[in-house]
Amino acid sequence: MKKKEHFVPQMVLRKFCIDEEPGKCWEYNLYSRMITKKRTKELCAENFLYEIRDDKGNYYYPPGINVVENGFNKLEDMYTSFIDELIKRLEENDTLLFSNDDLESVYIWISLLIVRNPMILHAIPFAAKELGTTVESKLSKSYNFIELMPFLFEKFSADLRKGHIEFLKSSENYSFVISDIPVIVKGNPLHEFCYMPITAKFSLLIQKPETVLTNTHRCVILELNEHETMKYNYLMFDALMNAYESELSFGKSLIAKDQKVLRQMILLGIL
Repeated sequence: MKKKEHFVPQMVLRKFCIDEEPGKCWEYNLYSRMITKKRTKELCAENFLYEIRDDKGNYYYPPGINVVENGFNKLEDMYTSFIDELIKRLEENDTLLFSNDDLESVYIWISLLIVRNPMILHAIPFAAKELGTTVESKLSKSYNFIELMPFLFEKFSADLRKGHIEFLKSSENYSFVISDIPVIVKGNPLHEFCYMPITAKFSLLIQKPETVLTNTHRCVILELNEHETMKYNYLMFDALMNAYESELSFGKSLIAKDQKVLRQMILLGIL
């Protein structure tokens, strides 16, 4: 049985690894207030996160051990090549032409990152209310989470389809940071604003107006200066702090490729 289950895929975290040390990132921890170097295997994971427990706290395994974790891993494998190709295209172009299939892949990928996050698991009663249902199972939050996941996925992906995609390119001096809540969504429905760093160099933004359905879509790549890059880094940290200070008590890590970005955020009074 696999004990540690990741809620932010390592294939995402690896895009924020230190150039000289693949497999390691810089982490600012909200609990310790310290910057340390961590392996991606140590980040954004909880023990037995998706495993179901009964009302006595005992693990309840049917239909299988690690079945949800393994399912997410298979989906990651399916989308790895698409994400890698997207990053390559971002490196080579100043605008991207997206097909409808490309857009759909982006919407699905983001929705998967949202629904698998413990932020959703810890907010199950709120999520159920949003869907117009209730959860009364005697089993754990994980069971209710798994029960609601397909409906939440459909809602998130449908809302994201109502927005317009743009890409952001960080300044040369400061790279983007990510957190253990990798996707920021604001407004209801979600398409009011959605932000997600893809790599230390590129982020994705979905907001109004709605993308007009045609065969191809022109997605602009906006180059940011230092101030604008740090503004989006602050946005990521602000969302993390809101989760950390909420009654859900979740969120603890800000993750970066460059230590200097985290140190600069400290100097600016952000951290």
